[in-house]
Amino acid sequence: MVALMGTMVELLDDFLRAKELADQTIGFLGKSQQPPHPRNFALLYGYFSRKSPALTRELDQILKSGTLLGETALNSLYQRHFGSAAEVQAIQKASGVIEAMLDKILSQMGEARDHSRAYGQALEDFSGRIDNDNAPLALDELRAALTAMLAETRKMESNARRLETQFAAANSELVELKQNLDQVRLEAMTDGLTGISNRKGFDQRLETYSQNSEGWPLSMVMVDIDHFKKFNDKFGHQTGDQVLRLVAQTLVDCVRGQDFAARYGGEEFVILLPSTDLDGAYAVADNIRNKVAAKKITRRNTGESLGQITLSLGISRYRPGEDTAAFISRADQGLYLAKDHGRNRVSSVETLREIAASA
Repeated sequence: MVALMGTMVELLDDFLRAKELADQTIGFLGKSQQPPHPRNFALLYGYFSRKSPALTRELDQILKSGTLLGETALNSLYQRHFGSAAEVQAIQKASGVIEAMLDKILSQMGEARDHSRAYGQALEDFSGRIDNDNAPLALDELRAALTAMLAETRKMESNARRLETQFAAANSELVELKQNLDQVRLEAMTDGLTGISNRKGFDQRLETYSQNSEGWPLSMVMVDIDHFKKFNDKFGHQTGDQVLRLVAQTLVDCVRGQDFAARYGGEEFVILLPSTDLDGAYAVADNIRNKVAAKKITRRNTGESLGQITLSLGISRYRPGEDTAAFISRADQGLYLAKDHGRNRVSSVETLREIAASA
């Protein structure tokens, strides 16, 4: 009885929590003058539940900046955190294919059941005829019964082969469907310009690494291209895109094994370094900084030198059990510390705090 009461209380708490979140969601949509259709409701319900640190962090920043949260912004948030349009369409298409395939398989199973019953009945009739002691079969009758039973057996074998072929085709279709879905999901988590992972891919990998970080360190490097806007304005977006691809490739070249590089947004990149402490993260970050600074940037069509590209980098180490937003925030603070102290350097607020604590 006590256990039952406890379960009822938990269910009531869940219901009240869900109702509270739904009320917050609808109230927010009302204030924003946005319709409470499924996409908007799912997005804001996810935000108020605080179950997606990435969504919470991004929407908090938008709200703090005072930016109007209109249809375009909501759609953009939904695509980043709940799947791209291509991914949604692929899943819907897959659902239709799977539904049709299940109908076909169920029909085939029904046929197989009917064939099995018919064959079982034929066996039973044959057994009854040859086991009848009161009226033993003549040789011709026995030959005819065996011939009929052989025909039924061949028919059963033919049906079995046909069903096996149909099931093999269905299995091949499912394998192809899974491969297509995997490809769509990969594309949804890949930055189209640089070819490395995008923000969505980073958020998913961060969740995985942070949940499995017990017993080994996990560090992060936040990367920003110095004065990129001025560079973009001066030399054009095509040259700016060239620089973004160069930095992305340098990151890929400088990471190993389970290390994970992604484009965080705009001219910002981020790297996750499992099994790497803060000193190791500093070494990786400084190596990247030096390699990019050593690159010669030239205009492709003229060969004109465009000067040096430098990076500011911030590093942080994950504290097991903490909100991943705090982990990102410390790396971000380190990045701005690097910018405040002249750019083209690696900084960490954690190192400064350790120095202050030991002083």
